Amino acid sequence: MRIRQQHSDEWPAVLDVVRRSFADADHRFVELVERIHNSPDFVEQLSYVAEVNHELLGNIILSKVPLHTQRGVVQARLVAEFGVVPEHRHHGLGSALLRSVLRSAENGMASMVLAAGSPSYYQRFGFRQSTDLGVSSPSAAIPDQHFLMMPLPQYDPVVDRGRPELPSYFAETGVKWPR
Repeated sequence: MRIRQQHSDEWPAVLDVVRRSFADADHRFVELVERIHNSPDFVEQLSYVAEVNHELLGNIILSKVPLHTQRGVVQARLVAEFGVVPEHRHHGLGSALLRSVLRSAENGMASMVLAAGSPSYYQRFGFRQSTDLGVSSPSAAIPDQHFLMMPLPQYDPVVDRGRPELPSYFAETGVKWPR
């Protein structure tokens, strides 16, 4: 298994991983991932792939998300896409992907990584319920207990409190979070 940054010419193969990973999910999810990839919120250095025998089997994308605070806007990152093809799940690929992208995010300008999903999964990696740290869910459609946050080294618990703003394409595609 090899975890690495996605190469810019691999987008078709990454999109195939997304299609395979979410074949049993809402078909609009692939549209959402395409819109994330084509948006200014996409950070190429924060898109990682899991590769086994030269075949891509997983992908994770962190995207830019503004956090509106009382002192202005601060940078946050959001786990916008995270998938492993079904036949390779439960073998550590997803964990390796998440650990790699979190290490990279620590070296960036963001103060936190946000995720909507299973608390029991994300808490294994140091995520906490975001409301405990003063960050609300960006949408009433995402219950507080499923909106999580991992503070990064730049995190300031006094300043970095507020509400993140999801880009409009999240609502426009109609995808329900958490998946």
